[in-house]
Amino acid sequence: AAAAAAVAAPPTMQGITSGVSAMTVGGAGGADPRGPPPAAAGPGASADAGSDGRRRRGFGDRVLPPERSYLMAEKIEPARRVGKAIEKISDNIDVVANSFVLQLGNGRNDCIFNYRVTTDVEVPNKLLQGMVHNEPSITAACGKIAFDGQQAFLLNRLPEDEMEFPVQTRGNATRPSETVRVQFKFNHIVPWGSPTILQVLNILLKNYMKASGMTLIGRHYFQPLLKQTHQDMPGIHVWPGYVTAISQCTGGVLMNIDIAHKITRSQRAWDTIQECQRAGGNFKEAAERQLIGEIVMTRYNNKTYRVDDIAWDENPQCKFKAGRKVGGVFEEYETSYMEYYQKKYDIEIKVPRQPMLVSMNKEKGPIPKNNPEAEHEARRRLYLVPELCDLTGITERQRADFMFMRKLAEKTRTNADVRAKRTNTFPAELNKNPEKHRFANWAVTVGSTMVKPVARRFNAIRLFQHVDWERRSKGPELSYDRNDPDWTKAMRGMALARTPKDGLHSWVMIFSEKNTAIAQEFHETLRKLANPMNLIIAPADAVRLPANQDRAQVYLEAINNKLQQAIKQQKKLQMIVCMLPNNNKQRYDAIKKLCYCGQIPIPSQCLIAKTVTGKKLMSATTKIAMQMNVKLGGALWHPEPYAYFNDTMTIGLDVFHQKGQNSICGYVASLSAVQDRFFSLALLQSEREENMIKLHQPTLAALKRYEDMHRRLPRFLTVFRDGVGDGQLQLVRDHEVVQLEAAIKEYIEAKPPADRPKHQIGICFVVVQKRINHRFYVPTGRGAYSNVMPGTVVDDVVTRAHWYDFFLCSQSAGQGTVTPTHFNVIYDSTVHGADKSPGIAPECIQRFAYMQTHMYYNWPGTVRVPAQCQYAHKLAYMIGEHTVTQPTEALSSQLFYL
Repeated sequence: AAAAAAVAAPPTMQGITSGVSAMTVGGAGGADPRGPPPAAAGPGASADAGSDGRRRRGFGDRVLPPERSYLMAEKIEPARRVGKAIEKISDNIDVVANSFVLQLGNGRNDCIFNYRVTTDVEVPNKLLQGMVHNEPSITAACGKIAFDGQQAFLLNRLPEDEMEFPVQTRGNATRPSETVRVQFKFNHIVPWGSPTILQVLNILLKNYMKASGMTLIGRHYFQPLLKQTHQDMPGIHVWPGYVTAISQCTGGVLMNIDIAHKITRSQRAWDTIQECQRAGGNFKEAAERQLIGEIVMTRYNNKTYRVDDIAWDENPQCKFKAGRKVGGVFEEYETSYMEYYQKKYDIEIKVPRQPMLVSMNKEKGPIPKNNPEAEHEARRRLYLVPELCDLTGITERQRADFMFMRKLAEKTRTNADVRAKRTNTFPAELNKNPEKHRFANWAVTVGSTMVKPVARRFNAIRLFQHVDWERRSKGPELSYDRNDPDWTKAMRGMALARTPKDGLHSWVMIFSEKNTAIAQEFHETLRKLANPMNLIIAPADAVRLPANQDRAQVYLEAINNKLQQAIKQQKKLQMIVCMLPNNNKQRYDAIKKLCYCGQIPIPSQCLIAKTVTGKKLMSATTKIAMQMNVKLGGALWHPEPYAYFNDTMTIGLDVFHQKGQNSICGYVASLSAVQDRFFSLALLQSEREENMIKLHQPTLAALKRYEDMHRRLPRFLTVFRDGVGDGQLQLVRDHEVVQLEAAIKEYIEAKPPADRPKHQIGICFVVVQKRINHRFYVPTGRGAYSNVMPGTVVDDVVTRAHWYDFFLCSQSAGQGTVTPTHFNVIYDSTVHGADKSPGIAPECIQRFAYMQTHMYYNWPGTVRVPAQCQYAHKLAYMIGEHTVTQPTEALSSQLFYL
C-alpha cells in the first residue's frame, strides 16, 4: 500500500497537510470535509476546468487527458454538467462509512526524522521493542518515537547521525544477562506531506493496539481477554478484534476500522497426528490429508502459516543453520530446533521425535546461481514444530454440519446496526484508554464520529424476457423488488431470452441402475418444465450403468461409446448429462476433462441424484434446465440496453492459483449489447503468477469474433480485472494494458487501409476488488443503522485521493452486513461525443458496472462483481480445480463451465 501511495502521489506532496488543515478537532469526523459544494453552473457558464484548459466531464468527475493512467492522476474538484440535460439515473442518499478523520494538530515540526535501528547481537523483536520504548537513555535522547522493529521515526533529530545506546538486559533461565548496544543510524528527513507519514500513523496505531493488550494474529489485532469458548462448539475459540488501515483519501487522512473475528481450535497439529496414529492403517497418508492445506498459528509469535507438506524424516532434534549477530557482525551457526526454541523463546519441546510441518515461503527472492532449483526450493521451506502449532479455522466435517455452521454464524456474523455502533465507539474507547498518549504525543487526534461520504443510489436495472437491439423491440419485463434483486419467481413459466433453434434434440443421460426411478422422474420433469421456457427437449438416449459400478472409468467408457456411436451415425450430440450417486471429486474431474479437453468436445451437465428428489425436484430441475440452455449457447434474460455502451466489447479477467500447478487465467468477452454472446478462453501460465502474460492472442481472437458478428469493430473495450491487490496496480498497467493496446494495433494494421476503422479503439481498464474492509450504513434515526440498499455507489470522501475509484453495493443482505465492491479505473483512453471528450463519465461506468452485476446467468439475482468477472472466475476455477488442462477452443462461444 505504501508503494502504491508513493506511485500515486502528485509532484507536490501537499495532499496530506491540505487534506486535514480545514478540519476541526473532535466532532469534525461526521462533517463533510470537502467544504461547501461548488456553485451551480448556469447555461452560460464556462465548460473549462481551469487554467490547464482541460474540459470537465459531468457527474462529479475527475478529468484526465486521453491515454493517461489514473494511477498517476490528481483528482479534480467536482463540477456540474453544463449544457444538454441527461436522464436522471440516480438519487442522492445519506450514508456513513466505517472511517474516521485523523487530525494532525498544530505545534509540530515541519518534518520528522527517520533512523535505522540495529543491535550488535541478535535479540528477539519483542525485546528490542521494549528497549526502544522503555530504556531511559533512549527515551531521553529520542523523545517521542514511533518504532516498527527496524525503523524509528523521531520528532526531533538526534545530536549525531549515528548514536549508540548500551542497554543491560535481564537474565533468565535460558538467556544470561548481557549488554546490548542499540544503534541509531540516520536515514533521511520525512516532510509531513510525504506518503511515509501514513506509515508512521499506522505504526502508532499498531503500537497503541499492542499496548492496549491486543494480540497480533496474522495481520490484524484481536482481544484475547474477550476470547469466547462456547459449550455448543467444543474446542472452538472465537477471538473478536479489529481490522485497521490508515490512508490518504479524498476526505483527508482517514482511519478505516472494521470488526473481525478469528477462529482457532484448542487442538494442536501434533494432536491430529497422534489421532491418526491411534486410528491405525496408513497414518501418514491420513495425517497429510487432514493437515496439508490447513492454516496453523504458532504459539510463540501468533503468526499464521499454511501447511504445504509434512517432513516425516525431520524432527526437532535435527540441526539447521541459523543466523545471529556477535559484536555487530552477522554469522551463521548450527543448532537444533529444540535448542533454538529453548534459547530464543524459552520453550521446551516435549516430544523430540515428532515430524515437522513444512510451509513454503511466498517471498521467493532471487534464485541462487549454484544448483538453483534445489537450493532455492530449500530456502523457501520453513519447518514448524507440530507441538507448537494451533489449528485455525474449522474442519471440512464441521463445515458440512449445518447446525454447527448456524451456531458459528450467530457468534461471528454481525448485523449492520451492531457493527456500526461498535465501530463508532472506537474513538471513545481510545480516548478513555491510558495508552492514548501514543497518538497525543504526535498531536494526532481521531474524529469522534464516522465520516459521511457523498452517496447515490441508481434506479432499478430493467430486465426483459427478450430484447432485440436492432429492431428496438422488447419482450415482457421481469418484475422484482429493487431492495432485494431476485427475479426467481418472475422467471417461472416465462420463455427464455434465447434457446437453441431446434431445441435439445440429441443428448445422452447416464445414471446408475439404483437411481433409475429418480432419473425417470427427473427426465419427465425436465421436459415438462422446459416447454414454457421455449426450450424443446427431446427424449434422452438413456444409459443405465450397473448398480455396483459407479467408478469414474465406467462413466468415461459410457461417454466415449456414445460419442463414437454418434460419429458412426453422422449425428452430432449436443450434451452429456450424468446423474451421479455422490459428489466424488475424482469422478467429476474425469468427466469434465473428457468432455471439455477430449478429442470430441461437448457440453456436460452433472447432478447428484439426491438433489432432484422430493420437494427439491421442481426448483432444482428448473435451475438445471436454465443452466443447460446457457451451456448450449442460449440466454436467460436481457437487460435494457445502455446506449452509451452499445458498441463496446466487455472483457472479464481473473486468475486461479493452485499449489504445484500452473496458474489459470480466465478470459471472457461479451460480444453483444444485451450481454448474451460470449467468447471464453482459459490460459495456462507459471505457478503463482498473478499478472496475466498472455492477453495478446485472446484479444486478437475476441476482436475477430466481434467483427464477424457485427461487421464492425467495437468503439472501445471495457475491461473488468479481478484478483489484483493495491501493490500490483502499476504492474497490471505496465503489462496487461500494454498487451491489449498492442493487440488492437496489430489487428487494425493487418487490415487493408480502406477497411480500417476511422475511430480509435479505446480501453477502459477497471480493477475490481472484493476483499476490502470498507462498510457503509444508512442512519435510520435514534442512533440506529441499517444496510445500504442495492445500487448504492460512493465515489467521494473515502475514495483514494489520487485514484479514479468508487464503491458499489449491488446485493442485499438478510443477515449480517453488506460488503461493497471496490472499482478502480486505472486506465481510460476512450473518447466520446462530437467534441471527442476524453474518458467515460464516472456515473456511466458506475451504472454499467451495476448493470453487469445483473447478468450472471448462474443466479437469478445480482452478484458482487460484473458478470464477466464472475464468468472468468468460474472458468479459471473449473480448469484449475477439475480438468487441469486447457479446454478446446471449439467450446469458446458457450458458457460450458457454469
